[in-house]
Order: sequence, then C-alpha cells, then structure tokens
Amino acid sequence: ARGLFNVAWYRGGRYFEPHTREELVTVYDRIFDDFRREPEYLLRIHLRRRRTGRLVTEAPKGENRPILFVLDASGSMLEEVNGRTRLSVAKEVISRIIQALPPESRVGLRVYGHRFRPFEGEKARTDSQLLIPIRPLDREKFRAALSSLRARGGTPLAYSIREAARDISGVKRPRVICITDGVESFGGDPAAEAAALKENRPDAEIAVVGFGIGNVADRAALRAMARAAGGLYFNASDAAGLVDSLNAAIHPRIPFTLTDREEKEILRGRFGETHTVKEGKYTLVVPTSSGPKKIPVEIPPDREVKVPIPEGALATALSGAPAAGERGRSEARPKFCSNCGARLEPGARFCTQCGKKVE
Repeated sequence: ARGLFNVAWYRGGRYFEPHTREELVTVYDRIFDDFRREPEYLLRIHLRRRRTGRLVTEAPKGENRPILFVLDASGSMLEEVNGRTRLSVAKEVISRIIQALPPESRVGLRVYGHRFRPFEGEKARTDSQLLIPIRPLDREKFRAALSSLRARGGTPLAYSIREAARDISGVKRPRVICITDGVESFGGDPAAEAAALKENRPDAEIAVVGFGIGNVADRAALRAMARAAGGLYFNASDAAGLVDSLNAAIHPRIPFTLTDREEKEILRGRFGETHTVKEGKYTLVVPTSSGPKKIPVEIPPDREVKVPIPEGALATALSGAPAAGERGRSEARPKFCSNCGARLEPGARFCTQCGKKVE
C-alpha cells in the first residue's frame, strides 16, 4: 500500500484504500465528482536561447596565371600605418600572399623608388628594377628580395609600367599587380603607359592597388590608370585592406547574400569565408550566369554547414563582373583580420577565426 501511495503522489494523483462497500461507493462518488468538474491544465513552456552554427563556403579556385608584382618603395612608404611603415606592411602582406600561392605558381617582382633620392636626376627618374623575373616561385628568394628593400626615392610609376611591359614579354596570360602609395612624381603618364601595355598585350590582366591614398585626386589618377588598362582598382588603408585587395586581384571573388525566412538580409559575404550564424533555416543567394541562384541552407547548432560554389557563379566572376572591386572604380571595403585575413563582422572586437583583437 505504501508503494501505491508513493506512485499516486509522484504522479500528482490521490490514493484511496476502501475497506467496506460503503467506503468504496464513497470513493467512486469522489472520483465521479472529479470528472464532473471543469478540468484544469498546466502548461509549461521552456524557452532556450538560439545557439549558433558555422556557415562555411567553398573557396574559389581561379586561373593560376603568372604574376608580376610592381611594388612602390619610394620615400613616402616610410609613413606609418598603425605604428608600422607602409613598406614593412606591404612586404609582410606580399610574403603572406605568395606563401598561400600554389607551388607551381610563376611570380616576378619589380620594385621602384628604392635606390636613389628624388633629387638625383635621371637615376631617380628611372629608378625601377626587376629583382625577380617571372619564373617558378621560390618563396625563400622572394622573401629575401622583399626583406632587403628600403624606402628611399620618388615614384617613377609611368617608367615602371613601361618596363613591366618588357618584363611580361613572352609570358602567356600574365597578371600585373601594381602596389603604390602615391602617383607619378616625374611627369610621366602612367595611364598612357598602362593603355599601351594593354593594347600590345590584350591577354594581360592588370590591377592597381592604392595603399593609404587619402587624396581624392590621387585616387582618381590611379583609377584612371586602371581603367585605361581595362583593369581593377582597389584602395587599401591598412594591412587587412591590403590583404583583401591582393587576394581579390589574384583570386575571383564570388559574392553571396544570406537571407532568413522573411527574406530579410542577414549578412553579405564572399565564397571562401566562414561565418558564425544563429541556428535556423536560411537562403543563400548567389549571382550566376543564368541569374540569381537561391540555395536553401539549414544551420544546426554547434555544427558547420559547407556550401559548394553553384554552377555558373565562377564563370560570372571570371567574366569580369564587379565583385571585390569594380572595373576602373574604387569601392568601400569591409574590414578583415590583419593576422589571418578573415572577414570581420561589423563592430567585432575579436576575430572569430584566430581570436586576435581587432585594431
């Protein structure tokens, strides 16, 4: 009897133990009274905070074309960015970029403004040197060449582009990436030289990266240079921006938009990035050659979902459709981690990939 009482009590019920017929009738009456009463219900609601998962998008693999870096080592590259000279930042970023290139890559390096002072006449006007011809990548030699550079002279940009046209002679489908923190300082016309290079080598791809260009007129001049060559212009203000700009110049950038069930935009990103997203059902919208592609995505808690590049998206990126930067135009750029290069969410204090504090 004690065990039955415990069961009834544990289940929220009552226990009866009649011994006579009259007691049994009384028990039944009490039970029937319970049935005749208006029932009462207990509703328990358990609320929990939505956990997060990770959205991992496939990194695009573009055409591995031969690359010629044309690097500014003029005196203005001694100006500082977050406590470091522009040149030291540029050298470190380029080293990281070449470290990530495939082993079979072919890369060259031309540097200007690194040997003579601006007042040294013709020497300064032609202070441009091919340190490494385009050849199979030797990372150690490339880093050694970069580490030996010292910022010194002026900016013979037009002359350097003219010489770069010679550097790519005999190289099929070359990619020329010019990194500069200023405009021509010796009266040359970089836009005309860039146009001539493209006219003689229509298979060449050209990108101009302005590093720390605050002057609007200077940006316009570099943008015109990129436009004259049918190429891309990027504007970087710090190490993170320079990482992103060089990656965008080398690799195709495939954008996407993530929306929720109400088609409200949650975030914008690029394939190859990883984002932390609250669990739930979403739609990934990607531009492709046949129009926007909508991919249903469900993010489970504490897990990651990998999304491949949809058919037609890479072809759209390689066709020259503006993604990370528009042809011949600059674009406001998102922030990226200066340590690992991952994209930073707006207002983030720490990188979600490597944990480094945002500067």
